[in-house]
Amino acid sequence: MRDGGLYEGEFLSGEITGEGTMKWPNGSTYTGQFFEGEKHNQGVLVKQNGDTYDGEWHYNDMHGKGTYTKKSGEVMVGVFQNNKLEGYCEIDNPNLNINFKGNCIGGLKNGQGKLENLSTGETYEGEWVDD
Repeated sequence: MRDGGLYEGEFLSGEITGEGTMKWPNGSTYTGQFFEGEKHNQGVLVKQNGDTYDGEWHYNDMHGKGTYTKKSGEVMVGVFQNNKLEGYCEIDNPNLNINFKGNCIGGLKNGQGKLENLSTGETYEGEWVDD
């Protein structure tokens, strides 16, 4: 591959299309479906930093239902558009012991949502802006 990646999997008419695994020199790995050389439909990306995304793809972008888990343990579940959470989302951060359920726009908490501190039981429910 031009980017130094190593691909194992299906081809169609000389194009990387179908099920396969791509491994890059930086340590990132994607296993799932490809279309014309791009991550497309369903697959799992494990980044070199330990973050993972398991979900739907659209021409190399996280796009559709998915779960993004950071190496730190923070988990974001929802619908992704152009690599960012959009619409209803759930974010769990075990390090801060907080849980958010509500609306996200551009990957940020925007609109109605509820944040709960699981240690203290305190909650904030209301409007969020770019948080």
